[in-house]
Amino acid sequence: PPYRYTKASSACSAVVQLYARSSQLDTAATRFERHNTSTPYCHFGCLSLETTHHLFVSCHHFQFLRDEYTHRVCQRTEALLCEAETTCCAQEDCSHGARSSWPTERARLFDDTRHNLRRIAAGLFVDDASVWPQSLSHFYLGSVPAISTLLSVRQFPRLVRKVANLWHEECILLAGRIWGEYKRAGSHRSAMPSHVSPSDFPYHLRYLLSS
Repeated sequence: PPYRYTKASSACSAVVQLYARSSQLDTAATRFERHNTSTPYCHFGCLSLETTHHLFVSCHHFQFLRDEYTHRVCQRTEALLCEAETTCCAQEDCSHGARSSWPTERARLFDDTRHNLRRIAAGLFVDDASVWPQSLSHFYLGSVPAISTLLSVRQFPRLVRKVANLWHEECILLAGRIWGEYKRAGSHRSAMPSHVSPSDFPYHLRYLLSS
């Protein structure tokens, strides 16, 4: 959805994707690796390196946000499933929308699709081998699981497009929320070493020294 990238008042969604994809997101692990400052471990007390993946997927400090968005994405996915079921009934000319009037195979495929989409929606923001390749969630990159590869889902292309757009939107919104909370929490306050001067930084990054 272009609005989240071009019209939103905060550019967190675009910033997170740009810097995360290029391994430049301003986490403690990145600062430690480049400037040997402070500690590379999570500022919120986790016994883990504060990497991009840890920050967005594992850090306990942001679990309430992941829970909130998981609940929301499941609710919105369920609404799309109900809408698709009603539409399919109308297309099949079912009397009063009765599922019993569906062809048996189509009803089975829709039930499989419902089960798969519910399962994936619940696992968008966690490391789940049944949802994400290599068991690692990459929602903060604006990525969503390849649901179009599921056999049953292919029978409902309009539903697939709507769900994929919904999930993408929720993923970038959550990534922006987490990054905004992280910056507001002041976990970037570790001072730069005294020998670092503005001339050591590229021109477009010197503003970081005054933050």
